Amino acid sequence: MALIGSIRKRTGLLIGVIAIAMFAFLLMDGLSSRNRMGGAGNQNVGKIGHQKISAQYFDQKYNAYEERIRTFNPQFESDEAGRAQVRDLVWNEIAADVILGKEMEDMGLEVSLDELGNAIYGTNVHPYAKSILANPNTGQYDPEFAYAVVQGVENGSNTTPGDIKIITQLKSLIKETLVKEKYSALFNKGMYVPDFLAKDAKQYSLASADVAYIYFPYAEVSNDEITITDKDLQAYLSKNAEAYKKEATKEIQYYKIDIVPSAEDTAQALKEMQDLMVEFKDAKNDSMFVRKYSDELYGLVYFTEDQLAGDVNAANYFTDEIGTYYDPTFADGAFTITRLTDRKMLPDSVKARHILLPQPRTIEERDSLQALADSLVELIKNGADFAALAEIHSTDESNKSKGGDLGYFTQGVMTPPFNDAAFYVYKQGDAYQVITSFGLHIVKIDAAKPVHPAVRLAKVTRKLKFSKQTEKDLLNVQNEFRKDHSTPEQFEAAAAGNEYNITTVEVTSTQTDIPGLGPVREMVRWAFKEDVGSIGGFDINDQYIVAYIKSEAKEGVQPLAAVKGEITQKVANEKKAEIIKAQIGKDGAANLQELASKTGKEVKANAAVNYSYPTLEGGDEQKVAGVIFGMKEGEVSAPISGKTGVFVVQLNSKDIPQADDNLAAQKRSLKTPFNYDAALEEMKEDAGVKDMRYMFY
Repeated sequence: MALIGSIRKRTGLLIGVIAIAMFAFLLMDGLSSRNRMGGAGNQNVGKIGHQKISAQYFDQKYNAYEERIRTFNPQFESDEAGRAQVRDLVWNEIAADVILGKEMEDMGLEVSLDELGNAIYGTNVHPYAKSILANPNTGQYDPEFAYAVVQGVENGSNTTPGDIKIITQLKSLIKETLVKEKYSALFNKGMYVPDFLAKDAKQYSLASADVAYIYFPYAEVSNDEITITDKDLQAYLSKNAEAYKKEATKEIQYYKIDIVPSAEDTAQALKEMQDLMVEFKDAKNDSMFVRKYSDELYGLVYFTEDQLAGDVNAANYFTDEIGTYYDPTFADGAFTITRLTDRKMLPDSVKARHILLPQPRTIEERDSLQALADSLVELIKNGADFAALAEIHSTDESNKSKGGDLGYFTQGVMTPPFNDAAFYVYKQGDAYQVITSFGLHIVKIDAAKPVHPAVRLAKVTRKLKFSKQTEKDLLNVQNEFRKDHSTPEQFEAAAAGNEYNITTVEVTSTQTDIPGLGPVREMVRWAFKEDVGSIGGFDINDQYIVAYIKSEAKEGVQPLAAVKGEITQKVANEKKAEIIKAQIGKDGAANLQELASKTGKEVKANAAVNYSYPTLEGGDEQKVAGVIFGMKEGEVSAPISGKTGVFVVQLNSKDIPQADDNLAAQKRSLKTPFNYDAALEEMKEDAGVKDMRYMFY
């Protein structure tokens, strides 16, 4: 019971907390279900190597993943972006199963009971256990609390279904994660970095050079002096093909109509709020009225003036008479009417003790516990020893031995009913009861010094919405546009003109959002199912959209036309470098002064060219640094083609510090780019992966 409340409070526990464990989660199940991966006809979401992945199998894995998330966070609601993230995780880990599953099975990797216990409440606690089994009263992980919760489930003393499910899933999650960590550790240990390589890397990470140089910028050569042909550009593209690979894309042009409230809608909404204000003033119960009419609910919460920044009536709330009503205001797309219901001084923090009684399972237990609670409150009010009562009656194992002491806590730390009672209802010295999802609490406030004025407000907020007539009128606008632009020629003419604000975007098959439109997965999926020249209409996110597929680019090396602008500049620099080198001469000069006299250039100096981050003339010149650190002191280089120009360098001196024999950190650093995840990506590429999920989701 306490555990469920703790989990529900920790709303940050979403997709990320279990993403790593997906590998083993899918792997262990997948080892016994490979025969169910394949599907008939075109019902496959993709292919990994020779293995087809059916949509049915993929959906099973997806649903299991979301079920696990909801076990730890019942409030989890996935939007399209979240669902896309989950689908990517599931796809990648199915790929890991197909590629590595047999190998993992043969290795027989497993996690013992001792290892599992150690990871939950032992000496090497896993981060998942620390997060999920944090003590709800302190927010901190407590191994004794964790042990009590797990043992309660395992020995049958805790039969709450939610707690059993959480502990079962947690144990499974940690066990699966440890399997992957073991495999990753084996992979990492199988990589060898020789001492000489680690020592060189350590030395050169701190190496620097003192140089003199002459710089010939490419910009000084006029574009009129060079000729660039398509043959030159194609040759460059072929030579550097790997750098110009990309996934398949579609170029879409779209015309958007935002469905927003009209002036008539706004005027009508204001009139409705003014009429509602009349009813508000006659209402006998503010809370019931707010619940009935407001789009947003406000609980028993007090606000300081700082917290009300942006509210036009903020200052008045702290001076006006209690019970004052405030006419409709408009902010953030909504009208609000307000009544000032209370004003008081509140503490920054509260120090309290509590006795926790369990949730009753029957009516008889409820009556018995209520009678006990009433008795305890009376005893405390009459001076009974709170610590002794807590030791006897409290079920909160984390602090009963400390007399139920919760220490100081600030607003928002405790669950809302506990928080609101401590800060807004009761004062220092009070003893009272409050019910939360953990059970029935007997609370005594030891310290709560009021320091801040705060107000409580009854607010009725109604979001401004567009009317059916507005929606109909704008749909007619969309239909008129589609009728007048039903062919590619007509749409392209509209895009070329100034009458319509038409936007052009390039999208990939897995994209979920388009800047300016938001989540538009339906439109992207349509684009990859239809041919170039297709025109479609969509009603998405309170927007009417007319879209046109203008062009497409297949997966692989981009065509020259798509990268011509970028490549042209690179080829131009190569040709300018040839001209500059011809002016300098093939071998440069015996010394820089001679070359400076010959070319009219100045000799520049840089006393600290770093090997790892070589900056010259404002640019990162790795190629130039490579030459520098291979030279002898006093040597003058041949002309070097850099990023922004040609360099001729003289090495005055270089400092390569001697590395000690402590090379462990350097070896780890060299291994990092070649980790398990990077290796898996390489194996996926070698296996051949065809991802067709965009046809289904």
